[in-house]
Amino acid sequence: MPELRTGGRAARLFLLGRIATARRGADLLDRKRQLLRREVARLDEDRTVARGRLEAACAELDVWAARTAALGGPRDVTIAGEALGSPAEVEVHWENTMGTLHPSSHTSVLPSLRPLDAAGLTSALPPTAAACREALDGALAAAVAEDAVRRLSGELALTTRRVRAITRIRLPALEDALAVLNQRLDETDREERAVGRWAWERSERAGAAGSPRRP
Repeated sequence: MPELRTGGRAARLFLLGRIATARRGADLLDRKRQLLRREVARLDEDRTVARGRLEAACAELDVWAARTAALGGPRDVTIAGEALGSPAEVEVHWENTMGTLHPSSHTSVLPSLRPLDAAGLTSALPPTAAACREALDGALAAAVAEDAVRRLSGELALTTRRVRAITRIRLPALEDALAVLNQRLDETDREERAVGRWAWERSERAGAAGSPRRP
């Protein structure tokens, strides 16, 4: 700390200011950490729900896809793929939490099953398409929840490291420097008092020696 090279009262005030600033910073970061921790816990619950929904939708899709393949064969599966020709349109909505931007929800326009010539096609085809659309929407919701947890968990980890850096490194270093400076200032004060007392006593002795004696 170059500001402390000269020592003295100004350096002590400087250190006290730095310590106060570090403590305020640690308090603010700790409050941010607590808020992020609660938000990550909430989003983690949302992620668990989204994963469960996606797993259920995929299991349903497996059932109907197997039925379509068994009843209609590869031809119907190919026709179903061609019938779902339009791409899905997805819009992700974002939110700022404690300075961290993360996805919060999504809206989507999923492809619908175009009209088909029903002659020779299995009746399992429409439920298969519906299951596919549900699995796609579940995958989008799970992706949004996963990314939100990832981003806020990263910010939580970074904030935790900053709090530890201040409380375990920065503050102890400043407090140690203040203790050393206080000790040095106390020694200087004792030396100045001792020198002042010595100068006073010397002045008193000189005055006594120079005083005229009475006859």
